[in-house]
Amino acid sequence: MDEIVLNTQLALFFGQTLDRPDQLIGPFNEAIGRIFDQVPMVVPVPKEPQLFGIPVVQMTSTNGIFSCNIARNRSDFFVAGNGPQKFSDVKSDFISKSLNYYNFFSSTIPVIRIGFVTKLFFPNDKPEEAIARLLNKNFIRIFNDGKISDDYARYISRITINSFDVNDFVSAEKAVATINSRQLKGVLITRDFNTPPEKSYRGELSTDAVKNFIETASERFRLEEIKEILWPTE
Repeated sequence: MDEIVLNTQLALFFGQTLDRPDQLIGPFNEAIGRIFDQVPMVVPVPKEPQLFGIPVVQMTSTNGIFSCNIARNRSDFFVAGNGPQKFSDVKSDFISKSLNYYNFFSSTIPVIRIGFVTKLFFPNDKPEEAIARLLNKNFIRIFNDGKISDDYARYISRITINSFDVNDFVSAEKAVATINSRQLKGVLITRDFNTPPEKSYRGELSTDAVKNFIETASERFRLEEIKEILWPTE
C-alpha cells in the first residue's frame, strides 16, 4: 500500500511584522515563476497583535496544485498532490519552488523559524481499527465495550537536524480524501517538523539550510515502519 500525498507545506515565521502583505503579491509571484494565475484574495485583517497570524493574502493556481497564504508574521507555501501521487513524485518540484519562496521572503523580512509539514493518506476501509493498533491495548480494553467509532494518535519528540532543534510531530487520524473525483476512506498521517517557537534562528537560516532541512526531515517520515504497525503482515 503506497501513500498518497495530499499536500506538503513550508512555513516561514518572521522576526518582524509585515505592514502591507498585499504589496508582495506581484513581486512574489514573479519570483516564484508566475505559478499563481488566479486572482488573489486580500482580506482586510486589522493590524492587531492577536491577528498577526491570520492570512491577509491568499494566492492560488487554477490547477489547484499551488497555494500560498501571507500573514503579517508568517507565510505558508503549499504544493498539493495531483491524483494518487507519492511524496517522492512532488519532492523535487516542491523543494525547487520552496527555495525560491524562501529566498524571496528572506530578502524581504527576517525569517527566524521554519516548519515543514506533509499530509499523507493511506486508503483503507477500516481506518479506526488500524489506528487503534497504535494505542496501548490495556487502555483500549477499559473502554472496549462497543465498536470503535473514532480514534486519534499523536506523538511529538524533540530532535536535531543539523544545528537546529526541531519538534518532530506525527499524528494518525481517520479521514476521507477525494482522489480523482472519488471519495476514499483511510488513515491520514501528518508529519510536521518545525523549529521551536521559543528559539530564533535569525542569521542561521539560508537556502542550503532550508534545502537540507526538507531533505533530512523527509527521510524521517518512517512510513514503512508506521504501515507495519497499522497493517501488520499476517
